[in-house]
Amino acid sequence: MDSLQLALKNAANDTVRMDAYRRIERYYTEINRDSSLLYNAQSLSIAQKLGLKITEARILTDRGFVLTEIGNYPECLESLYQALKIAEDPAIKKNIGNLPDGQPPEIARLILLALIHLNMGNLYGATGNNYKKLSEYLVAMEFADSVRNDELKIAAITNVGNAYLKLNKLDSALLFEQKAISMISNRAGGYERYDGFAFQLLGRIYQSKGDFELSRDAYQKSIRISQEQNTLPGLARTLNLLGGLYQIIKKPDSGLHYAREALETARIVGLSVEMKNAYKLLADSYSDQKNKDSTLVYLKLYTVLNDSLNKIEKEKLCIRKMILNFQTGKRKV
Repeated sequence: MDSLQLALKNAANDTVRMDAYRRIERYYTEINRDSSLLYNAQSLSIAQKLGLKITEARILTDRGFVLTEIGNYPECLESLYQALKIAEDPAIKKNIGNLPDGQPPEIARLILLALIHLNMGNLYGATGNNYKKLSEYLVAMEFADSVRNDELKIAAITNVGNAYLKLNKLDSALLFEQKAISMISNRAGGYERYDGFAFQLLGRIYQSKGDFELSRDAYQKSIRISQEQNTLPGLARTLNLLGGLYQIIKKPDSGLHYAREALETARIVGLSVEMKNAYKLLADSYSDQKNKDSTLVYLKLYTVLNDSLNKIEKEKLCIRKMILNFQTGKRKV
């Protein structure tokens, strides 16, 4: 972080300053989302000032990702819709800005469209529309395939597997997740930030199919990758999942261990849902151990937080109606 802040301080012009803001934004994405949004806004302002349309749309897409993760769905929808309007206009190739070396403007535009549809899928999934979620991920996969971008293909295939899991189509989910993991394993550069998510999904699929040993192995792999990549929200989720799995197979001591780790991790990033899940898991684990006092403590914590989150869920139902009415339709690119 020190080197990033130094680069920002020494930025010689707006373009360099914008790139520095974007790097700092990405640094904070998984550890402090309020800070991530702050730096995103700074980079967005410069991109708009310079008329760099592809960069503007990418920054809006990054903003949409973070807004989905914190549950601000109306602003997420607005950001992604703005990004989509920009990306669907072939004329943006005239305002290419600072593209990666050797990347043709049209390829950059198609990559951008893939990213937008991936994030639209995330939004639809977060608001409960799993069929629309699947549709968006499949569109993203087509764009990724058209530009032969393996990283985007991995992300799209991983999320298609996730969509099938949500629809309880476990064989299809397993097929796509195994394909994603095969691509990850064959990648020359090692693991990337979100690779742990693919293994987490694989663990959930195996658990749903009743293969608890393979599920455990996949969760443990996900945990190792998330720790290496410092992907704390995903780490908290997988720790809870593994703790829950140990609860199912009657190993409460192991369940207790992972629930404690999940709670600690979730508190670091302020992830209320995973804090709630950890409280419930801790209460159940202590109950199995006949520890009434600790059971009561964590059951009270769970109840208070669960009631608070239920109020948010009621608000989300209203938002979901708005999201469901948003249709991108078929667009010519």
